[in-house]
Amino acid sequence: MAILNTDPKKFTKISDDTFNIEWKDGHISNYDSFRLRVLCPCAECRGGHGGKIGDNTKHINQPVTFNEFNTVGRYAINFIFSDGHRVGIYPFDYLRKICPCDLCKEEAAVNYKF
Repeated sequence: MAILNTDPKKFTKISDDTFNIEWKDGHISNYDSFRLRVLCPCAECRGGHGGKIGDNTKHINQPVTFNEFNTVGRYAINFIFSDGHRVGIYPFDYLRKICPCDLCKEEAAVNYKF
């Protein structure tokens, strides 16, 4: 596994269902709102503190869109989704690990089933 640069340079909401992060190393990640909602790392979505990401999100149906986003300190982003979910904090290192681009998606799929 390569060491990933998890320092974001720029965030852009491309559309209601696409969010873009340009990382300081030049890598670009485009995230789908539904995929991020299903992979929410909060305790509620994991089914408790001992659960795994995605354990308690199988009931979520499309469409789910981004209403807004906020940075959390210098380490994460919080998304507010159209289904009302707003408590997930997505650390930058987690977002980089689940990057869905062609270069990253195979490695991301090993750890984060979708």
